[in-house]
Amino acid sequence: MSPLDELATILRPAGGGIFLFSTGKAQQLALQQKLYGASHEDEVQQRFRERLERIASARGVLLGIPSDVGAGFRRGAMFGPQAIRLKLLERGKLHKDLLDLCDVFCVPQLLHDDMLSKAQRDTVRAALYPGFSEQLPVSPLSIAERAWRMAVNFLR
Repeated sequence: MSPLDELATILRPAGGGIFLFSTGKAQQLALQQKLYGASHEDEVQQRFRERLERIASARGVLLGIPSDVGAGFRRGAMFGPQAIRLKLLERGKLHKDLLDLCDVFCVPQLLHDDMLSKAQRDTVRAALYPGFSEQLPVSPLSIAERAWRMAVNFLR
């Protein structure tokens, strides 16, 4: 798997990092269509991939980690990346000043792969990446670390 293919596998289009079962999918897609200027889901995926392919020429990158894990009583951090993107879009700065690497895919209650047993990692890996045999990360911080290391290599 090429590095760009791996990034496209472990990341999700901007606004798509929050793991949803059913409720909220329509709002998530509407947000993604706004962020990508797209009219349908396939176009969101196409523009997500096109942006990843521009990583080598980026001056800066944005990587969203929409997770509330460890937030304690006050929740809402998972909406931080969305709020930042919408404000940058409103000001005409999103995709001009920096490359949006998109979102780390966040499964509720997971934090770092080192905190999971091998059986837990394997089960989550099979759910997140069906059909892939690679030992890809499954927890938000582990995915972010891997994506960031890959991004830095592209930016050199």
